[in-house]
Amino acid sequence: MLGGRSQTKAKRERQAKAAQQIVIDRFGANAGTAPRIICGDLNDYIDGSEGISAVTGWNQVENVLDWLPNAADRWTHFFDTKNEYRQLDYILASSSLAASSSAVPEVVRKGLTKKAAQYTGPRFPDVTKTKEASDHCLLVWEATL
Repeated sequence: MLGGRSQTKAKRERQAKAAQQIVIDRFGANAGTAPRIICGDLNDYIDGSEGISAVTGWNQVENVLDWLPNAADRWTHFFDTKNEYRQLDYILASSSLAASSSAVPEVVRKGLTKKAAQYTGPRFPDVTKTKEASDHCLLVWEATL
């Protein structure tokens, strides 16, 4: 979010609406009736003032990370300079696909810098306080087709 979150909100809103429109154009307004996934780094978190609600709040998808029982476990990104842990990465499953699976998603944090002290699990061998695989976490979810 170069330029700050408030300065880039309008751009994220346009991007989210465009992503939603791409899905609608390709699959129709009821795109959630077939198995589909919108996933990736949406570069924003949900707090009521997000710029990504066109896709995260769309009634055709579910944010499967919401299925993690503890909301504090849903973070997927560590922002080093502010020591912030937020969900910026999403698996948005179509309603029908989400209904077909009760699997709980997994957030793999092994590639985060050791500065991300909230995560105390194992790291990849080369990860240190100054070297990371990524500041984003890998998301894994098993769906049944």
